[in-house]
Amino acid sequence: MIASTDKNREQLQDYRDKGYIPTAEGRPKRFKVLEYATTTPALRALAKLLGKDDLAEKYARRSQNWENVFDPSTGFMRGKNADGAG
Repeated sequence: MIASTDKNREQLQDYRDKGYIPTAEGRPKRFKVLEYATTTPALRALAKLLGKDDLAEKYARRSQNWENVFDPSTGFMRGKNADGAG
């Protein structure tokens, strides 16, 4: 059995690499993507205060990852599989 911290770390790596967290075991992870995207601006602000503009820019881009799970045809968030299919 995988510890929950390991699962969270795995999800975070997918989020960093793909910009979303793939649906797992039939359960979409779109809400976790929204959680990360809404907390990332705080990391951006901290990096900016510390004078780490390159890091602040990375977090600014990452805070837009909610767009990766938004389906404009429905106006709702939609989970994606590992291959990016919705």
